[in-house]
Amino acid sequence: MTVPCKTKVEISQTILEHVPKEAEITRIEFEGPALAVYTKRPEILVEQSYIVAGIVNLIRKRIVVRSDPSVRLAEKDAERIIHEIVPREAEITSISFDPSLGEVILDAKKPGLAIGKNGATLQEIVRQTRWRPRILRSPPIPSKIVAHMRHYLHAESKERDRILRTVGERIFRPMVYGAGDIRITALGGFQEVGRSSLLVQTRESHVLLDCGINPGSTNPIEALPRLDAPQFDLDALDAVIISHAHLDHCLHPNAYVQLSSGEVTRICDVPTGEMIPAVNFNDTLQLEDVACIQRGGISAPTVMLEVRTKTKRVKVTPEHPFFTFNGRDIEIKPAKSLKEGDYLSTLRFIDFEGERQRFPEEVAFPSFSDAETCQILGYILGDGGKMGDNYNTVFCTDKNMENLHHYAKLINKKFDLKVKVVKEKRCVLKVHSIKFRRWLEEIEPTLLAKSPLRKIPRCICRVTNDELAAFLKGLFDAEGCIQNHSITLSTSSENIAHTTQLLLIRFGIITHLYDHDEKTSTFGGEKAFHLVIYDPDSIKKFTSKIGFDDKRKMQKLLKMLPKIGHAMAPRMDLLPIRSEIILSIAEKIGLKKNDLRRLGFHYYHYQVKHYPSKRKVSEVVKRLIKIAEKTNNQEALRSLLRLKKITESEIMWEPVTEIREIKADCTHVYDLTILGHSNYIANGLIIHNCGFLPFLFKYGYDGPVYCSAPTLSLMTLLQLDYLDVLNKQGLMPPYDQKDVRESVLHTIPLRYGAVTDIAPDVRLTLHNAGHILGSSIAHLHIGEGLHNTVYTGDYKYAKTMLLEPAVTEFPRVETIITESTYGAPQDEMPSRVEAEEKLASIINETLDRGGKALIPVPAVGRAQEIMLVIDGYMRQGLMKESPVFIEGMISEATAIHTTYPEYLAKEVRNSILHEGINPFQSDYFTIVEHTSAREEIVTGEPSIIIATSGMLEGGPVIDYFRHLSSDERNTIIFVSYQIEGTLGRRVQRGLAETPMINSEGKIGIIKVNLRVDSIEGFSGHSDRRQIINYVRRVTPKPEGIIVCHGEKAKCLSIASVFQRAYKVQARAPEILETFKLR
Repeated sequence: MTVPCKTKVEISQTILEHVPKEAEITRIEFEGPALAVYTKRPEILVEQSYIVAGIVNLIRKRIVVRSDPSVRLAEKDAERIIHEIVPREAEITSISFDPSLGEVILDAKKPGLAIGKNGATLQEIVRQTRWRPRILRSPPIPSKIVAHMRHYLHAESKERDRILRTVGERIFRPMVYGAGDIRITALGGFQEVGRSSLLVQTRESHVLLDCGINPGSTNPIEALPRLDAPQFDLDALDAVIISHAHLDHCLHPNAYVQLSSGEVTRICDVPTGEMIPAVNFNDTLQLEDVACIQRGGISAPTVMLEVRTKTKRVKVTPEHPFFTFNGRDIEIKPAKSLKEGDYLSTLRFIDFEGERQRFPEEVAFPSFSDAETCQILGYILGDGGKMGDNYNTVFCTDKNMENLHHYAKLINKKFDLKVKVVKEKRCVLKVHSIKFRRWLEEIEPTLLAKSPLRKIPRCICRVTNDELAAFLKGLFDAEGCIQNHSITLSTSSENIAHTTQLLLIRFGIITHLYDHDEKTSTFGGEKAFHLVIYDPDSIKKFTSKIGFDDKRKMQKLLKMLPKIGHAMAPRMDLLPIRSEIILSIAEKIGLKKNDLRRLGFHYYHYQVKHYPSKRKVSEVVKRLIKIAEKTNNQEALRSLLRLKKITESEIMWEPVTEIREIKADCTHVYDLTILGHSNYIANGLIIHNCGFLPFLFKYGYDGPVYCSAPTLSLMTLLQLDYLDVLNKQGLMPPYDQKDVRESVLHTIPLRYGAVTDIAPDVRLTLHNAGHILGSSIAHLHIGEGLHNTVYTGDYKYAKTMLLEPAVTEFPRVETIITESTYGAPQDEMPSRVEAEEKLASIINETLDRGGKALIPVPAVGRAQEIMLVIDGYMRQGLMKESPVFIEGMISEATAIHTTYPEYLAKEVRNSILHEGINPFQSDYFTIVEHTSAREEIVTGEPSIIIATSGMLEGGPVIDYFRHLSSDERNTIIFVSYQIEGTLGRRVQRGLAETPMINSEGKIGIIKVNLRVDSIEGFSGHSDRRQIINYVRRVTPKPEGIIVCHGEKAKCLSIASVFQRAYKVQARAPEILETFKLR
């Protein structure tokens, strides 16, 4: 707590009086909730730690010692010396630096050895490098999210410096009125579930506890916290404490997304933590690689929209936003507000070099990719198949016998195999080799499958551009043709069509995608896709960079080249800028229409949809910039520089040619959360993403966000439903890249039990809430003992295998604010032991009858709990041993759990930290890393399958359910709540059959014959009995109880119980109600 009479100068003087001069203190700063003492010789204060402890007792503030940046070794040199100092036996797995804190973070498998006896190794690191070491135990399962966060904080260390100092100065500002007049305003989550938010005000401070949304409403007044309340003043806000995030998803699962690795994959298969190329719309308008921090799915609406441009198409929910060009600048519109003629953003070119890829290692077969091998793969993907005994003969068919002989020679050269070319009913190339067939299928299991199921190998997407060009040459040799002044690739595989379209952009080749249904297709009743290159520039690039080895096709292409011209194809380089925009800017710098004409911009010609090319606008803009600089017109210069970026970017603007309503042919839709830029490339279009980002920063908030360390990681994995609501209203998203950066950099993680100043008269202490990893109960100590408030958030007052129960002991408590989600008289769950035993019993029965147990789970919390139960019961012999397959976002969420073992239940923590046994890496568990493994799992021996999502509304669990539902020996076990309207809820209620999409992309009716069981008791919330017991056990006994986060009847019911049973004032306030605590 701040001591008003102590100014920063006085505090600095006290520190200088007690610190030895040889420590060479250079400056003292308020940084966040601590005082940072910078010194040129930090080892002195580290070795003589009693000096700092004595000063802390004097000034009653937390002190951190940092080395002055001028004396720190360069990071590379420091890393080298650290490896020399720390014993190899410590097994350092990674070293990262945080310049804003002057810390070097060492992940070591044996942290005790890295620390050294009495911290001797740490002291030596400080002495030699001047970096302050922080030793962490290497997580058994590395987390991509944690790695990305560290990298991001390192890159933005200077901004982090500024933020910490600004926050520190605000926390330790002198008080004006003194402590007193504590008020709470209910902004959300009172007599309702969702949008939890309350404002705590004192004479000196304003603290916001939670800022959630109500996912059940699309009306902003009912869905969002009431930040319009007169009591809420963003400029006066000192701190925000946020605990939860939710998901929002808007694209069809078969939308194909470009990854930074070069791979192209369906959005429903994008791994969390993957790097994604995204356009920096806020600055450079260029592609930058950023992290995908979340992928998830929700139930698909009944009606979706298919949006088509000249060359692209994508299926989206009506609310999904697109980047459009409004004639002046880039704006965002929801799909339902688009109309024909609107211009959407797409890309002309993706700069990706790639690298040689390692292939499956077989004797005499290529181990690494090269152009000829890639060309063979492309040809076989297009025209190949397998036949003969056990399908061990690989064959290719072609009308052109000469082409088959050409590829026969290539195969013989690269693989030293005998290749036959025969003319039977058709011309056929045959290679009889088990090894060759297996090698091909190891590269891509669908390479020789039925045509609609085939996929371009993932490794091909990562090869060099020369190798990719060769692959595409082989594919077009097989499936390409020349007709009507265009080049066409025809295929019945949706994956090949969409992936090829994105891969061609690496060469600047623009294609048009058309499809024909089964009735009009020429592919024997299969749906057909035609990828057509019309654009003259693209045809020329195809000729020079890819071409054909098929001589007949190449001759046709060369013969066609002189005849193509811009008149034969729509121009792809137009900028739909309104002519009056250029004119208005020109007038600001003293130019008229005739002046523009002399500069090359014919105003009248471009008035009505006769848009100029980007090249033409670029030329004019450059000339206008020179004039604006001479006239020093800053307003005009800003507009021109923005236009310059637009014209120089690789973004193309394509008009919408059709928007049509379609009946959803999927059960779920998806979206990605992209760190920073809020967009990604799907089906060639630049798609805006929806996800949790703290919109408060958009409106000027520059203060801190407090949470536990695990929550900081999980907040990047999960997201609020906030944008879902806004998109449904057709409103602009409330954040951009700057807001994302600000939210991440402003977050200050706190340890449980650490008392932290967050305002001049408020201290915050976080305690375990037992709900999910890192969930926290917030204890606010206001004034010097004036009032103490405990805000529970979501909590679980019962021990589980994963977490300890919520904390009940506090230094002081006058008021407790408790949730009541399960506060009704009927809301009583079975004990956790009963739930575990029931789960074991159902699984044993299923395995005994030769079936498989399918357990849908949410990725965070519930999945890890079920894993621990299964591992524990199998080890004790209480559950039949069997393989346990785990798939979905569970792996990354589990990695975050293992990163923070100190937050787990005592038994799990000790097992990981002291016994070296990680139950999450049990021998029983197999992580499913690729969808190709599913078929073997569902057809294999009796097993347990744990997969996301928990409500059968997306994720890999859908595929498992489709395969397993018809067999009555199998069981689906629901261990989490099933929301009304979800497939999980319908199955729970006895659904007999349901339409689902099969592996061929067709809708079929699935019989639900498997056994359906539901187990209560695994909830992360407290039931009514636990809520009442928790409040009864809280010590010291509170003087007042406030009930929130529950339906109106539940809030009033449990408040009444507290009033009668504990003889204290208990209330269940309404939204916007303000009341005094003191």
